[in-house]
Amino acid sequence: MPKPQLRKTADEQVESMGALAGGNFGKRTDGTEKGNGFLGVLKRPDGRVSTELSIGVNFNGRETLIPLLVPTLTREEVEHLLNGGKMTQPIIQKAVDHAKKRLMEKKSPFAQPEESPVAPIYPARIQSPPPALRGVSN
Repeated sequence: MPKPQLRKTADEQVESMGALAGGNFGKRTDGTEKGNGFLGVLKRPDGRVSTELSIGVNFNGRETLIPLLVPTLTREEVEHLLNGGKMTQPIIQKAVDHAKKRLMEKKSPFAQPEESPVAPIYPARIQSPPPALRGVSN
């Protein structure tokens, strides 16, 4: 009789991908450490993970890095990005609006550790929306 295979916990999945649940995801292009992002650790179809998907935008004549994966995106928009889709103008606008609001509040445009979900990993097609997306109508 074959031995049953147990599903890995989210933490074991993160560790097996070479990243610790605490957010060892390397550095952004500006040298700051990446974290779990606003939506947590999201699994992409190619098996890699995404937490932020940063882009550079011009705020007051200065290049500023901001995350694309923000709580105001719909599930479909998140899936589009995770599947390698190009940034659309509505996605960029939501990211810009979210970043501007945070910057006006004297916060980083990126999620801080206390704002990030505890390392959830979702399948390539999100079956259960991240906590930030629950209740969002599409």
